[in-house]
Amino acid sequence: PSWRGRIGGIRANASKLSHAELDEAPTLDEGDPVEFGADYRELIELLPNANVFGGCCGTDHRHVLQIRLSCLKHFMEKKKS
Repeated sequence: PSWRGRIGGIRANASKLSHAELDEAPTLDEGDPVEFGADYRELIELLPNANVFGGCCGTDHRHVLQIRLSCLKHFMEKKKS
């Protein structure tokens, strides 16, 4: 769909819990950084113009590193073409 081409950035939560579950949680759920990075890799296949990536609640340097590691090959290949 054409709307996918209009998305330039992604900022997801690390946790897969719902907002209600997070509101009730005694600590912030950090999620799985490796899975988080892999999820971004899948997203960039669907969003061809996305080039700004980050995180929101629960993300830290480990999540950003995994985004980089997961997406680097995609962007290197895109740069060659």
